[in-house]
Amino acid sequence: AGTAFIAMPVFSAQAEEGDAQAAPRVYADWKFNSGSAEGSLNDNSLVIKDASGNNNDLQLVVSGNGAKASDFLAFEDRSMTGAADAGSMKFSGLKEEDSEKLNTLSGEEREDFILNDMEYAYLRTTEDAPINSETFMNGYTIEIVFMMPEDYDASDAWMNILAREGSGAQLGSGQWDYEGHHGTMQVNISNCKEIQYMTQNGTNTKFNSTLWGLSMDNGGAWYHIAITCDGNGDALKAFTNSGESFRNYTGGGMDGMYAAEDGGNFRIGAVISNHLYRWADSQENDLLTKLLRGNIQEIRISEGALEPA
Repeated sequence: AGTAFIAMPVFSAQAEEGDAQAAPRVYADWKFNSGSAEGSLNDNSLVIKDASGNNNDLQLVVSGNGAKASDFLAFEDRSMTGAADAGSMKFSGLKEEDSEKLNTLSGEEREDFILNDMEYAYLRTTEDAPINSETFMNGYTIEIVFMMPEDYDASDAWMNILAREGSGAQLGSGQWDYEGHHGTMQVNISNCKEIQYMTQNGTNTKFNSTLWGLSMDNGGAWYHIAITCDGNGDALKAFTNSGESFRNYTGGGMDGMYAAEDGGNFRIGAVISNHLYRWADSQENDLLTKLLRGNIQEIRISEGALEPA
């Protein structure tokens, strides 16, 4: 966990059998430091380049009411590794006054406030990013280097680090993803500070699975989060600082990751509720209800279930 990720060359999935030294194919590698970015937070033009070379860049989504991304996101020198060329992005959450106001409203008043007055900024893959349509049928590993906020409190429960856009209503089986209004894949932080991972399989034929990682108890501490899915969909596992969860998924049928037909974009740092689910207030719009707090150093998505080493 204390070793910096290395930018790996992209290898074909048809690597020589038995070649244990071949680096895995990397779909996307997002490094959240100023050296990996173009543009500026101050004028809402920032783009975080995909270090894998696969053009899966991240761009800003900023509320259209005069908000500035620099009020919500900032580059810092802090990193898990302390390397000179490392760094991280601090996610500061909603403005305090907006968060307080949001908690006093309900129904149409709440919806109107979110859509017109509340300010926010988060990151999302560009519309032409190849990863938006990727279903990862050879398995995948998601790695996240994340620092819990020093002042974590109950209001931070169910923050979303990473999600994939789309709704559980798109399940071809007709079954209902009970939290699908947040997306077809989610990496959340629970009220017990555990990583909660939920996803739908790539062929859209089975109900989703849920994993629970080990608790991240220390505010201001760095955590290496890893989620692995084997190519057969027989096992999904969660690791926190190399410690394997005791609540993994081994039921089979969870191969790949669903990509919504209308856009399987990846979203970082925001909880958004889809109007197709009754828990959301909106009847016509998607509503942002929470922003992430904490620091992200890197997120990398690779092919196959990587070994712990």
